[in-house]
Amino acid sequence: MPPSPRHLLVAAIIAALTARPLFAALAMPKKIENVVFSIAMEDEARPFVQSLGLAPQAGFFPKAAPFVAYRGKYKGCTVTVVTSGKDSVYGEKDGTGVDNVGPVPAALAAFLAMEKLGGEGGADLLVNAGTCG
Repeated sequence: MPPSPRHLLVAAIIAALTARPLFAALAMPKKIENVVFSIAMEDEARPFVQSLGLAPQAGFFPKAAPFVAYRGKYKGCTVTVVTSGKDSVYGEKDGTGVDNVGPVPAALAAFLAMEKLGGEGGADLLVNAGTCG
């Protein structure tokens, strides 16, 4: 039986964080030192953020953007997790906590994260850890 998509995702995350190639054909010529994970919903990101001990990064995104970033080190690798934040109409203002999901917020959050990290030497790997976006 072939591995499930979930098992492949876990293997990819472990490979990225330990700088070991998932498949020999995908081996990168340099060590992976800076990884960005794009995760749409904050509830999906929370266990990952907590288990790696990442801290919220105020000012990572422009003030007008609803996106949220968490950063920290794991086994010598800088890990950044970005989420799409809360919806401006149905999220924070009315207290329902609706996440800002979909392909447009996910793409914009990933783009802005890559732009931000470009000034810090760039990210070695971007992982879209979800199916939307």
